[in-house]
Amino acid sequence: MTDIINQLAGIADDSPLGTLRASRDVTFNAAAGSYRELITPADPGGLSHVERNAVAYRIALLETSPAVSEHHRQRLEAAGVTPAQLAAIESFPSASDQLEPHLTAALTHSDLLTRAPREATAAEIAALRAAGFATRDIISLSQLIAFVSFEVRLLSALRILQEEQA
Repeated sequence: MTDIINQLAGIADDSPLGTLRASRDVTFNAAAGSYRELITPADPGGLSHVERNAVAYRIALLETSPAVSEHHRQRLEAAGVTPAQLAAIESFPSASDQLEPHLTAALTHSDLLTRAPREATAAEIAALRAAGFATRDIISLSQLIAFVSFEVRLLSALRILQEEQA
């Protein structure tokens, strides 16, 4: 079973590293399940699939992860996000007038938790609520931010392992 982590890292399922990852059943399935539930859930609630990918794209840009950012950029393009909207996500917050207020609130929260998580306060949660986020959506957004940050770090570690095996 090929998962997103293997795809983004360029790891073949039958390679030594792919076999090692698959042998860690709990972590392998947890990463695949997290991606499925946080990026492509059957019921996205009040955080659309486009918004989820936009947040993931923004985090990947902030974390300087070309593989993850390209993956989410392609998903956004396939969903019909315009070049102007992509540019607004890339340069956020400078061109946020190109984005819906709901997405702007999600990206503001994402930037804060990615760049300065210790500065997050109850005021940020209140701002999300004011932008129309339900409790479920705030939790999903926070989990998504944490997952993409984990994904980026895991890919970095896997690249190091690949280099050592080469």
